Amino acid sequence: MSVARRQNKHESIAIPDHGDPVTPNRIKWYGSRMAQTVYEALLEKAVDHHGLVTTDDARELGLDPAQLRVLAARGKLERTGRGVYRVMALPVDDLLPYAEAVAWAHGPATISHESALAMRGLGDFNPTRVDLTIAPRYFPRRPVPRTLRLWREPLSEDDIEVVDGVRAARVSAALRQVLATGSDPHQIRRAISDAFRQGHITANEADRLRHAIDRASRRT
Repeated sequence: MSVARRQNKHESIAIPDHGDPVTPNRIKWYGSRMAQTVYEALLEKAVDHHGLVTTDDARELGLDPAQLRVLAARGKLERTGRGVYRVMALPVDDLLPYAEAVAWAHGPATISHESALAMRGLGDFNPTRVDLTIAPRYFPRRPVPRTLRLWREPLSEDDIEVVDGVRAARVSAALRQVLATGSDPHQIRRAISDAFRQGHITANEADRLRHAIDRASRRT
């Protein structure tokens, strides 16, 4: 890879050359100390988000979101949803569907219910759609993909954590959700045992959840 160098009186700055002219429209400046191409700025962002970048990310980086469409046309990005793109050079991992679901919302959204347990390998849940909880008063301005199962529920910050870069309901909150929405009691019991064994919940929490399953079974 050839490198163009820009010199000021204090230091030189390396600007990778990918074959295209290095023009002001292709460079994001961070003060006077570093420069990157648009693609590299997006790549750096995507590394921590399972290969995804969004138009919101572009704005946060001070870039024109239209640059994402340009890079998609060049084959460097793949559009996976409205305003959501995947960097083709990065590998696909198991959490990508969950990251895509949160990115789709372009707002407060959290992986929840069975999906929040499945992404951690708790129980043997295998939902056909990704469970995504959004705030009751948030209304995304785009159709809901068939790959998503949308829930509306006010989750506190104490109910949420970040799992490898993806917002997800904490295990205790996800277990309460699947209890409330009638998931398979056998799978819930297995998820409770897995969660306790892995240190996600305490023995007292596990007992309370099992008692809740028993009470629900007696009612039916």
